[in-house]
Amino acid sequence: AAAFAAHQSPANAFYTAKVGALDVALVDALSAAGFSVIESSLTFSRPIERHAPVAQVSVYQPKWRDAVLDIAEHAFIYTRFHADPKIGRSVADRIKREWIQSYVDGRRGDTLLVAHEGDTVVGFNALLVSDRPSGPVAVIDLIGVHRNHQQRGIGRLMVDGGLHHYQERCGAMEVGTQASNVPSVRLYERMGFRLIRSGFVLHRHG
Repeated sequence: AAAFAAHQSPANAFYTAKVGALDVALVDALSAAGFSVIESSLTFSRPIERHAPVAQVSVYQPKWRDAVLDIAEHAFIYTRFHADPKIGRSVADRIKREWIQSYVDGRRGDTLLVAHEGDTVVGFNALLVSDRPSGPVAVIDLIGVHRNHQQRGIGRLMVDGGLHHYQERCGAMEVGTQASNVPSVRLYERMGFRLIRSGFVLHRHG
């Protein structure tokens, strides 16, 4: 916060901070420096045991590129970018599309899994691997389901696919979501994930 008091922001600058839920003094200091609380974040974890393969979930293939990017651009509501009143909906949608574009181009992440029904792509699960003192952990970076196929168990299939994909490599899987995203919280709890930390996400524009 003290550094920001003397900081000269370039035009159209954007800053973000993630703060633990108990760091209220830090939230106050960042707020005084022009940051705004955008969301409350929740992180869940579960161990990875032996997991059966999921026939409808496969590693990304180039033929699915357009369908996957279309889902990324139109599937999201509960994100920090969509919640930020200073970021328009079209920009927030484009951020998510470019997020997955980085997976498609091989610039980010470890694996992009795709859920499909025949030739129809219905969702994706983009995953990272994080090295921890206890060993590597698979992290769900972004998961999306086509709007016409939501509430049909596709999200669960993609998580199952991720658990199978990493069962020989990682001892646990983590995922973050927003406290406002009640459907996702319920899904992860039903699948054996447990809350391990919470916090706030703050944004500063300019």
